[in-house]
Amino acid sequence: MTVETLRSADGTRIVAEVTGDGPRTFVIAHGLTGHRARAGVRLITQWFAQHGRVVVFDQRGHGQSGGASTLGYREPLDLDVACAWARTLSDAPLVTVGFSLGASVALRHAALASAPERASAIDAAITVRERPDATALVSGVGEWYFRGTHIMDRLGRLIETPWGRVAIRATQGVRVSMGDWPPRPTAPAADIPTQPSACAALIGGPLLFVHGDRDHYFPPEHSARVHAAAVAAGNDRATLWIEPGMGHAEHGTSEQLVRRIADWAATATS
Repeated sequence: MTVETLRSADGTRIVAEVTGDGPRTFVIAHGLTGHRARAGVRLITQWFAQHGRVVVFDQRGHGQSGGASTLGYREPLDLDVACAWARTLSDAPLVTVGFSLGASVALRHAALASAPERASAIDAAITVRERPDATALVSGVGEWYFRGTHIMDRLGRLIETPWGRVAIRATQGVRVSMGDWPPRPTAPAADIPTQPSACAALIGGPLLFVHGDRDHYFPPEHSARVHAAAVAAGNDRATLWIEPGMGHAEHGTSEQLVRRIADWAATATS
């Protein structure tokens, strides 16, 4: 394992590590309460390392990286610098894999790398360069500001208040900033980052959506809706798996599912 300190395009310190080897490189973007050393993320990394090289990084505001989490707005810059580093290590096909918040980041990253001119005006500030060869999204949200489940409503209430963000930092070790997102979904469309379905419509490469039917954060219809947008835009390499009995993100993911994702990636990038 090699650990590297990187700098995203806006200067944020991003700590990443690489492990394993093989015919593909998987770049892992963790969920909101994750980081490289968290048990769930570590296990996912070990499982993917059985199928190729794995680069995993702490998103801003998490673990050893600097800055504060912007809940997916600026994080594509973090994924981009991790992908750029990965490409210096190997010329193997690069597959981004995101979980929950990381799924939003990987979706936005692939969209902004594919067609930045068609993105929302606010996304003009997020310039990424490393277009992945394939992207897998696990337990992704279908719309920003979603509050339709009990846990997301509670999380939203915490994030919206200073004391709530202090509580998240104290209990989860995550530094959250709301400075980059409009405070309400009623903001002008140009001030809201490109919605997930609109992002999916910008991506022409292989896309895999994975969602559990027991996800208590986002119902599986979220991934189904975003997948449908990709298909409607003409992407015949967009695939949807609704997994029976699966919960949310890293903690809902099994070694068998990782193997299937790796097999999909092998086919998609061959």
